[in-house]
Amino acid sequence: MKENKFIIVGAPRTGTSVICSILNNSGANFGFDNHKAWDRASGDFEHPLLISNYKYLKRRQFFTQFSDQLARWHDQKIQTNLQKILSQVAFIKYPPLCELLPKYIHKLGYNPQLIVIIREFNDFAFSYLSKENCTITELENIYIQTYKTSLISLLIYGGSIVLYNDLTDKTKTKWAKNLAEYSNVPYSTLIEERDKAIHTLKSPDELSKLILSTTCDELYKTYEQYKDVVFSISTKHKMA
Repeated sequence: MKENKFIIVGAPRTGTSVICSILNNSGANFGFDNHKAWDRASGDFEHPLLISNYKYLKRRQFFTQFSDQLARWHDQKIQTNLQKILSQVAFIKYPPLCELLPKYIHKLGYNPQLIVIIREFNDFAFSYLSKENCTITELENIYIQTYKTSLISLLIYGGSIVLYNDLTDKTKTKWAKNLAEYSNVPYSTLIEERDKAIHTLKSPDELSKLILSTTCDELYKTYEQYKDVVFSISTKHKMA
């Protein structure tokens, strides 16, 4: 049986670092010490080798348009780096272009399992623009590429969805039951570490009234529909 490898997938500023902190402190192997400090403003838990893979992913996308040979060279660099990482750890995270990694993990002979965290588009845009200079159109493209691709990858490889709103609401626990079911990270520890990690964050009331992207809002609703599902091969067959 193929070994499971877990990838945290999500756009930047959607809670990828906080879910990693919760998982890491619950015993998930990211290659970092348990209870390590992390920066809420800038994120954390990116393995150095995975960070270096970002340039290869970007270049590979570019060269695909012009040169199969150069695209294949970058594919090899991506797989070499991933193999080094995955021989050491079971969980990985790096938001930019993370939706492209499951295919490479599968090619290396592992069973990729996605943990997809998603935030409502307006909250994501507010958080992102508070830290970075960007346009709404650029943010739409990031959100749509990340979450449309990840939805298909969930059907192909398996995993589950974590809504940021559920993760930061202490009354919500189903996300943890789903994770415990297929990751073997203890449910009780996930809840305990979540309650330690989160603090109440309130977006401006006016934010929910804005219609910034109907496409992204509809995509988020699709994720809400499947948030209680643990995706597997059998799930794919049932949905088909």
